[in-house]
Amino acid sequence: MRLYVRETGRQFVSVANLVYLEADTNYCWLHWKTGQPVLTPRTLKYHHAKLPARWFIRLHRKCVVNRQFIDRLEYTNSGYRVHMTTGVSFPVSRRRWREVLQQMDGQQTFIN
Repeated sequence: MRLYVRETGRQFVSVANLVYLEADTNYCWLHWKTGQPVLTPRTLKYHHAKLPARWFIRLHRKCVVNRQFIDRLEYTNSGYRVHMTTGVSFPVSRRRWREVLQQMDGQQTFIN
């Protein structure tokens, strides 16, 4: 993946270190393993199309996560959630829950 960072110029970065992406209107926050988020002037849809589908899962309209950083899946009365190894958790839309389960293929802990 190519990424332009104003301070250092154009960089090649490894998507293996990308934990999750978060939409912010026509911009996208890329959250890295190092904890340093980067704001890009591209949409979430643009970035998601460039990422390897076997690694990244869309949870809802504003969030895509790297499945390598998923700690556990949870179902509560308030809905579905994905908990990341970094300590962050995200809601999963009802429409995408089955797809998330299929892509995870029973690899993570499920809490009911």
